Amino acid sequence: MALKARWMRVQLLQGAAYLAGVGLAAAVSFFIGVQTNLVTADAEHATRFIDYVVNREGLWNSIAPVDDVTGAFHDREGRVVDAISRQSVDLFNFSRRDAPEFDLQIDASLSDGRLPRLLGKPSVTVDGSDDYPAEEKVKVIAKGSTLSIIVHFPNMSQTGDLRPARKVALYFSGREAPILAVSVRGAGIKAGKNAYVAFGEWTEGNLPFYVRHWLPLQLVMAILLMVAASAAILLSNRSRQRRFYAVTPSVIEERLKLLYRDATQDKNAAAAKDVALTLWSKIHSMYNPIDRFLAEKPEPDKFGNDNKARS
Repeated sequence: MALKARWMRVQLLQGAAYLAGVGLAAAVSFFIGVQTNLVTADAEHATRFIDYVVNREGLWNSIAPVDDVTGAFHDREGRVVDAISRQSVDLFNFSRRDAPEFDLQIDASLSDGRLPRLLGKPSVTVDGSDDYPAEEKVKVIAKGSTLSIIVHFPNMSQTGDLRPARKVALYFSGREAPILAVSVRGAGIKAGKNAYVAFGEWTEGNLPFYVRHWLPLQLVMAILLMVAASAAILLSNRSRQRRFYAVTPSVIEERLKLLYRDATQDKNAAAAKDVALTLWSKIHSMYNPIDRFLAEKPEPDKFGNDNKARS
């Protein structure tokens, strides 16, 4: 029974160490997987996401600020334009590589079902300068109540902040700004998300690994520290209990020598050992089930030479 109980405790400690090792390995594997995914997402063959923001940037009215004075805009065909609304689509590339060529399509529609009226040519700019090659290749296609503006880009450089890599400005006739739907087409290219959200994720993704995952790392370290501290306390308690077991017979034996001077040394030693074993067994039986399982069990072979325990 003693050997079986000792074997069970050894198995318990080995199981705890195994679980701690598995937990640590799982945590490390998780963080390595996250980092690998980030690196893979920016690999040369990975899909590039073009993030964008649609802005309504201005409205010009033809109403004069002076009473009894009216004014009007006219387009090249001489048609009256009562107001001009300006909208823009800002494009961003938050990957670590330039994006290959792609087509940007902007579908404009009005809530009342009329076909939007585009004034002039779309303006395409890079850092505030006109992108003439892109402007020359702009296509405007009317289909039903939707006006599609298609712009071809040979590439798009990386974006390091909230300054757009490209800006496409559109001027429409009327006080009501059309609803713009944005899509992209190209090999390895997809439309992304709101650029402000993407910028936040990009900023977070460029933080050091330990900063981005500081809370999970703290949790893992706290768990490992608790496991190590618990194991250390458990081993320390067991070692202290073994020393108590070993020294108790010698204390009892000294008292027996004073009480029974005629008894032989061997008889006193045997009696002291038996009393010590009985005493600690009774104490052990009074522990609650958990403490009893974790505590060092009193066994005859642990009540011996106290010199070894003291050394």
